[in-house]
Amino acid sequence: MSTPAAQPPLASTELAARRSLTLLTIVFVCVLGGYLGSGVHFVKPGESALVLRFGRLQPQAHGPGLLVAFPEPIDRVIRLATGAPRELKLEGWLARDIARSTHNETDYGPLRHFLDPAKDGYTLTGDANIVQGSFSLRYQIVDPVRFFSVSADPDATLAALFYQSAARTLAEAAIDDVIPAGLATYRDRTLEELRQRLSALDLGIALGGLEIRELLPPKPVLPAFQDVNSAKVERQTFVEEARAYLARSKEMAASEANTLRTRAVADAAAALTRAEGERDAFLSILAAYHESPVNVRSRLLAEVREEVLPKFNQAAFAPAASAPQILLRPQTADAR
Repeated sequence: MSTPAAQPPLASTELAARRSLTLLTIVFVCVLGGYLGSGVHFVKPGESALVLRFGRLQPQAHGPGLLVAFPEPIDRVIRLATGAPRELKLEGWLARDIARSTHNETDYGPLRHFLDPAKDGYTLTGDANIVQGSFSLRYQIVDPVRFFSVSADPDATLAALFYQSAARTLAEAAIDDVIPAGLATYRDRTLEELRQRLSALDLGIALGGLEIRELLPPKPVLPAFQDVNSAKVERQTFVEEARAYLARSKEMAASEANTLRTRAVADAAAALTRAEGERDAFLSILAAYHESPVNVRSRLLAEVREEVLPKFNQAAFAPAASAPQILLRPQTADAR
């Protein structure tokens, strides 16, 4: 039985080299394919993608769909959420770490909290009162290229512009004009100021709304401030009640005055009519008296007797030298 001839050492080495080369080629192709495939991105709905090629921003934003770019470090793809409003929390005016006084009780009384200007955020009102607060600003990206090209950190730029606008608006008002009743006006004026600043810079965003989450004096003086506000509200309540009572009293007084005036006018008219009637009657009697004094005197005397005598119980006529005397006795209660 014959045995196969052994392969020469050179042929075996060439075969191993070919196999290694083939394996390396496959690995290289896979690595190259994976590297090239890393430049393929899928942009989700509501997103926009920007491409930085060798660190330079390309002038076109890519919408939802498949994006084919060069792999890093040639291209770097940045995704931005542009389909929904973004929210920026602004807490730069909050107390970071309320420091505790290091003085003992004999120097300043009981230990309490103080505002530390080096650590705590704050701002000043127009009447030099300190306030602290936090805000929430909503905005939407409308031009992704402009948004990313203006600043390396757009949120930080927007926050700085907001604090400038908010501080300037607050510096033009007294604390009583803002807290608590004027917060809506302060919010609207701050937004308008911020829109003007953004329009000058053209950051590629559209402002939504501003929420004032907190805007109050520092905690050490907050209870006293609230007491003062409560007293002002109570005072205003009393003033409004007094004004309402004054208005009601004026209305009632005007109504009563109008009633009395109407009644007085009616009484005056009636009295005038009665006086005119009596005057006319007197003038008529006077004219008749001038024509016939004796007859008028007799008639008047008879009328008086008819009117007066029935009111008395007894009447007696006594003769006199010049004229008869009439003695009258009033009726008693039993006679009536």
